[in-house]
Amino acid sequence: MRRAAFFDLDGTLLEGSSERVFIRYLIERKAMGLKGLFRLLPPLRRDLVRAMKGNKLYLKDMDAGYVEALSLRCFRERISPLLSPPVIERVEFHRKRGDLLVLLTGSLEFLAEPVGSHLGIPVVIATRLGRANGSLTGTIQGLHPYGDNKLKLLRELSEREGIDLKGSWAYGNSFSDRKVLKAVGNPVAVNPDPLLWFLARMKGWEIITTREVCHGEKEGPSCNRHAQ
Repeated sequence: MRRAAFFDLDGTLLEGSSERVFIRYLIERKAMGLKGLFRLLPPLRRDLVRAMKGNKLYLKDMDAGYVEALSLRCFRERISPLLSPPVIERVEFHRKRGDLLVLLTGSLEFLAEPVGSHLGIPVVIATRLGRANGSLTGTIQGLHPYGDNKLKLLRELSEREGIDLKGSWAYGNSFSDRKVLKAVGNPVAVNPDPLLWFLARMKGWEIITTREVCHGEKEGPSCNRHAQ
């Protein structure tokens, strides 16, 4: 059986959120339109990330080709500089081992695919949006790769490709990635949020810290200031 390395995107391969960068990019270029901006107002009043897990209505009725072209430009200009060199080294490590490289992320497909292409990751599983008459519907099509769905998609791919999960690796930064990390023999927490950090320490998982990450302390064992 073959082995695989599953990489999350936002906060793992990327320092930050690809979608937040893209939203700013659309606003700066006045590409979204008033309807899109109005649809963003409620999420902006609440938690932007949580509010946008279920839909992407700010993109509703936008021409799909136009959005894809803008996303590619956004990757070249804004997103690619945010790629994390230490985690990219892990991509190369797994490539040399002959592991199947997989980008498994809840990020938008047209933001994740340029990353996969740039890094030579052949399998990209991301959030797909519905389309109608060449325009985006703003609704998610198929399974949204988040939480339980992310684990389900990992297992489906593993069964289809004959992947040995015990011999495979997974990289994630969020507590919501914990089920994916638990599913493989080699879980790695990258710049983990507080809950994932505690879980990783409790389980003895590898932790990679590429930036200053402190969990409720100014100094101490939970404050890592250098890449590990």
